Amino acid sequence: MLPEAFGKYKILRRLGQGGMATVYQALDPRLDRPVAVKVIHPHLAQEGNFAERFRQEARLVASLRHAHIVQVHEFDEQDGQHFMVMEFLPGGTLKERLRSLQADGQHIPLGQASALLEKLAAGLDYAHQRGAVHRDIKPANVLFTEEREPVITDFGIAKILSEAAGLSATGALVGTPAYMSPEQAAGEPVEERSDIYSLGIMVFEMVTGRVPYTGETPSAIVVQHLTGDPPPPRQFNQNIPGAVQDVILRALARKPSDRYETAQDFSSAFRAAMLGEATGVPADDTLSAPTEIGEGTAPSAGSLQSGDSLLQAPTVVDRREVESGHTAVGRAAALPSDQAA
Repeated sequence: MLPEAFGKYKILRRLGQGGMATVYQALDPRLDRPVAVKVIHPHLAQEGNFAERFRQEARLVASLRHAHIVQVHEFDEQDGQHFMVMEFLPGGTLKERLRSLQADGQHIPLGQASALLEKLAAGLDYAHQRGAVHRDIKPANVLFTEEREPVITDFGIAKILSEAAGLSATGALVGTPAYMSPEQAAGEPVEERSDIYSLGIMVFEMVTGRVPYTGETPSAIVVQHLTGDPPPPRQFNQNIPGAVQDVILRALARKPSDRYETAQDFSSAFRAAMLGEATGVPADDTLSAPTEIGEGTAPSAGSLQSGDSLLQAPTVVDRREVESGHTAVGRAAALPSDQAA
């Protein structure tokens, strides 16, 4: 049954539900505004010092104030359920827009990709400077406002859930395999350049219409991040200038020290490479807001706040399977696609 309220927030409807969280559209009665309430399931908080870790991470995320990071208004606990209250964004996700383009064999033009990258990089750098690493950068975690401005959501959620999953699954990796950095795939500590790698995967997908690594199982994809080299983007889109390709491949370097130091460095290099080889294209037109990406695709009820991040939880992969190379058997403890992050 639908709960009546969490704290002061009146629940209106369920947007998505899965093994890790449930997200509701709710109403803040004092300000008469819609919000999204993300409720972490109680079983994740039964061991260890989850409550204190949740409060610490939620405080950090709530302190972030940036136009391209979703605003967390409040966090609390009710009847053993920890929840975060966030701004409600109705514009759908970047994943939905990419999926719509891919269905037609299209991709995002370089100029629009650059404009998106610039804004997302600004949000990431702001968070990184304040000690917040996302750990699950992917198109499903990029929402759009009514004005079509991109906003990064779920800061802190991947860390909270990965620590909770680690309590019950020794050696578990939590993340999204297609966008996971090699160091994250190896179960090593991650820092800002892990997010830059994931951002590079996302840019690769924007300009080619596909991610660099695919496989039949999550573990098969993880192994490619650990041992493979990404295919050149021009293999899938010959209109990508060589200089732009070089920029993307540097962001996807296996060693963190070989990547860009900051997301803004990545964005600036991408823009410079694009303008250097795309002469004659008016900058104002090239770098305009991506108003036509997926335009006409109405957001579904499940996408109104966290989009596919509601319906695609970070995958849990058994690290021992990755290290042994036995990926074909499919022993990874992957969550079903309808489970919420």
